[in-house]
Amino acid sequence: MTDEDVRAAFEAHDAFDHDAAGVATGTATAFEATVRAVPADEGATFTATAAVPTLSAAVAGEVGDAVAEGWYETFELRTADAYDATEAAAGDHAVEREGSTVRVTFEYEAP
Repeated sequence: MTDEDVRAAFEAHDAFDHDAAGVATGTATAFEATVRAVPADEGATFTATAAVPTLSAAVAGEVGDAVAEGWYETFELRTADAYDATEAAAGDHAVEREGSTVRVTFEYEAP
């Protein structure tokens, strides 16, 4: 897969805007999402990042500490299942809470 192959794939999909640095920004979701693809000999390495609000930030009322922490722990566990939506084997991922935002980063290689 070449740089041009990767760029053409994102340009052909209307759910992404792309920039000169090769970062595609998701436009079909309310959440901040970016994807970077780096070509490799046998495919590409993809890094996808999504920033979502915490439960407390997404609701109008108060959320108890136990509920908020339980939501975060469940969200963190469920992110491991995201690789089931790809043809790639599970890769690395990280979940980080920054104030009222949870940032999830996935990295995997695709053929």
